[in-house]
Amino acid sequence: MVDKSTLLVSHSQMAAAMHGMNAELRKLHPTFQLAHKTLGEAYQITDLVIGRMVRRIYITLKFPVTTMANPFTLYNLRVFPVAVGLFRKCREWEEDE
Repeated sequence: MVDKSTLLVSHSQMAAAMHGMNAELRKLHPTFQLAHKTLGEAYQITDLVIGRMVRRIYITLKFPVTTMANPFTLYNLRVFPVAVGLFRKCREWEEDE
């Protein structure tokens, strides 16, 4: 299966854009950098706008910027609801009616 995002923006175009953005961010402040470090992460961006003027297509991607050198560690939490005493309370409410 062909990744459709690479059909619009080639790897070389994306790499050049990311390199240019990082260079401009460093000029603004030495700690500014793109939050996405790899091309694979950049292709996961879903916040984009595609427009057309005459025969040209313009693609706008919103790249997150950070000052953190290392990304945060994200944990996948699994939450399971547990009813404690709910059945007993429901029975008491039924009896009060």
